[in-house]
Amino acid sequence: MMIDPINLKKSDTVVVFVHGIIEGPNQFEDFIEKAKDKVDTVNLLLPGHGATGKDFAKSSLKQWKQHVFKTVEGLEENYKHIILVGHSMGTLLAIECAMHYPQSIKALFLLAIPLCIRLKYQGMINSLKVALDLVKAEDTLAVAAKKACSIERQPLLYYVTWLPRYVELFHIAYTTRQLVSQLKLPIFIFQSEQDEFVSMRSLKYFKGMKNVQIATLKESGHFYYVEEERTDILKHFQALLDKERDENKYENRTRNV
Repeated sequence: MMIDPINLKKSDTVVVFVHGIIEGPNQFEDFIEKAKDKVDTVNLLLPGHGATGKDFAKSSLKQWKQHVFKTVEGLEENYKHIILVGHSMGTLLAIECAMHYPQSIKALFLLAIPLCIRLKYQGMINSLKVALDLVKAEDTLAVAAKKACSIERQPLLYYVTWLPRYVELFHIAYTTRQLVSQLKLPIFIFQSEQDEFVSMRSLKYFKGMKNVQIATLKESGHFYYVEEERTDILKHFQALLDKERDENKYENRTRNV
């Protein structure tokens, strides 16, 4: 998978994109298109991804956390503001990162946050289709799942070696539940009612938090987004970037007075 993860120009703000457990950076292409003329971007590829199933099995949650944290540490030297955008497990890594670097992380933009994981029948079937390479062009949900996956297809029995990574996913989902109430920065959440893997119960952990804005998607799934809802997500993202840019301009003018 040939991906240029970094699009750096001159800006006071950088957006870091963090993908999910078997995903890759390509799912954020439309976000980067919206951001490219406004802020700088870093589109991460986590260790063990974009390669073989063996590479994925050998990776770990610890490595993924370190990759995100070290990226943010490196960016702190050159940027006043860092925005984290995450999908699925990437949202959990983003939240932990925001707790570690509260002075640098200015906002979280989260899609399908899996604080409560629930595998629906359709999710199981689509996962099997991807694993067995049985995805048909007209199968919208399975096509989206296959496109999002950055790991090469493996013999069916080899997927057993991935189980420790999923145990780690459940663990970080549990630990992150204890953290969310401590977050004070602006948080934007987009959760799909039809999600094949994530329960809407995840949202209960944000109840009463005035710094959190939640949008419920009626028709989209975990990987597949209907055009209207995806467009709405991108509009909110663009609005966040515009606000950030305006605040940066105000700060710069204030310093120059």
